[in-house]
Amino acid sequence: MTLRNISWILLVAIAVTFTSCEDSFFLPSKKKYKKDLEHPWKRDFLGGQNTFQENWEFKEGNLYLTRIELLTNDTVDNGLPDGSQTDNVDTVDVGTYKVDTKIFNVFVRIGGFATDTALIEYNTKWTVIELDKSGLYFVADGAVSGTVIQREFERLD
Repeated sequence: MTLRNISWILLVAIAVTFTSCEDSFFLPSKKKYKKDLEHPWKRDFLGGQNTFQENWEFKEGNLYLTRIELLTNDTVDNGLPDGSQTDNVDTVDVGTYKVDTKIFNVFVRIGGFATDTALIEYNTKWTVIELDKSGLYFVADGAVSGTVIQREFERLD
């Protein structure tokens, strides 16, 4: 065997090693990340006591953002999708999402939020920092302000 043949064999072995693993950091699988993302997630708020719990659910290309009032049994729903229900759960907005992958990164493109100025900030490309069975952590530049936004979630199911 020549040195050239050995180099080619070594290159192929390295490529197979990096691309064969579904959890690989190199060439991440779009299908795997989309499947891992499609669950309900509870947002973790850093510091302070909140009067509501915020949940995000990625499902079939749609992103449902709901809030659950924790301190009162609020029967006035302000969200459009479930405005007729009288409970303490309020669907605040429904947007869309799409998973994109590059050589070393996974991105989630969110769009369609329109009912709240704060939510319009989410209509941008998010970089996934961590996504596993217990948590989701991603960051983005805000669509309106351009400031860095970070969100952390724990999986609910």
